[in-house]
Formats: sequence, C-alpha cells, structure tokens
Amino acid sequence: SSCYFLNLFIFSFSAVGQSNMQTSPKLALNGILGESILLPLKINPGSSVTKVLWTSKRTGRLIAQFIAGKLEVDLDKDFNNRLQFFKNFTLQIIQLKMQDRGEYKAQLITHEGQMIHDYNLEVYERVSTPKIVTDNFTNDGTCFISLRCSVEDRSQVQYNWSSEGGHLPVSGAVLNLTLKPEDYDKAVTCTASNPVSTESMSLPLSVYC
Repeated sequence: SSCYFLNLFIFSFSAVGQSNMQTSPKLALNGILGESILLPLKINPGSSVTKVLWTSKRTGRLIAQFIAGKLEVDLDKDFNNRLQFFKNFTLQIIQLKMQDRGEYKAQLITHEGQMIHDYNLEVYERVSTPKIVTDNFTNDGTCFISLRCSVEDRSQVQYNWSSEGGHLPVSGAVLNLTLKPEDYDKAVTCTASNPVSTESMSLPLSVYC
C-alpha cells in the first residue's frame, strides 16, 4: 500500500542519515587562566564544509557558527571578542576565564554527512613558586627537620621532593628528615605541579642544621 511504501521510504532515508553521522571520542583539554586554548576540529581532506555549529553544553547556547560562507563568533556575550576561527574551523578561546570550564560540542556538516566533536575543558591557574616552611631542632649532633611546601593555588597540585642524590620517596607537601653532620651541606628541592605547569624551590639544609 502507499502507507507501507511511505513508511519504508522514511526508514530508508533515516538509516542513510544515521550512517553518515559520525561522533569522535570526547577530547579532554587543559587550559591556563588568562591564556588561550584550541578546540581542534578534524576535517577529512577534500570535504566541502557547509555548516559548523559550536555550542557550550554548560549553558546550552550557540557560541559560534559558520553557515553559507558566513562566520559569526559573537553569538554569546560570555565570549565577546574572545573567539577566533582558523581556516580548518578550529576554534580558539582567548583570555580564558574559570567560567569557561565545561563541555563543548562542534557539529560539522559537509556534503558527505555530519560529524560531532565533543570536548571537556578544564581551566587552571599556573602554579606559583613554592614556599617552604621549616621546623627543626638538634639533639646530640643529629638534626631533625620538618619541611612543608605550599603554593598559593592548591587546585590539583602534586608535590615531589628531591635532593642532589635524586628523587626522595615522599609524596605530599611535608618532608621529615633526620640528618647527620655530613648531610648538613646538602639541599632539598620541592617541586609543585598541576596539569598545566610546574615550579620548584630549593632549600640549603645548612641554614637550619
């Protein structure tokens, strides 16, 4: 019947559309507060792009688009003058803010079909130069010293300790040492790192022992 033929046509059309839609694995990105980040878009060589839609999943709003040869980037006031497009439609967010964290989606439409790219963006401050606070005392020629390393922004910061002899098997901000006089001329280094930066500070032990 005509109804059966229509249903079959709709099913066939839908199946073709679905087969031409591809979704790429979600890409995790780490950005630095106040700096820029690229949200890369991969396009198959020779593809003719007809439309690109960039959406912030956090707000559900369209932030940039390319339609009929026209590019628009100031669609969301939160990103005014902070978005740039490259020739391959990769999107750049400049002057990153903490509120830029979250998920983004790029919908790419070509004559061959549709491609969805998902991104998860985290924004961090650069780690500040570590500070080391000490507490020490000496007893019968043995120096006992406790060192505490800290930075201003502690978001996802990891601490490691090392000396001239190499890495010390301590994880965490506090290092406790028991030193003999022959060790007093050594120095220890605290290294603080987060997903976007690393900073170190060294301390000569002779100052305290």
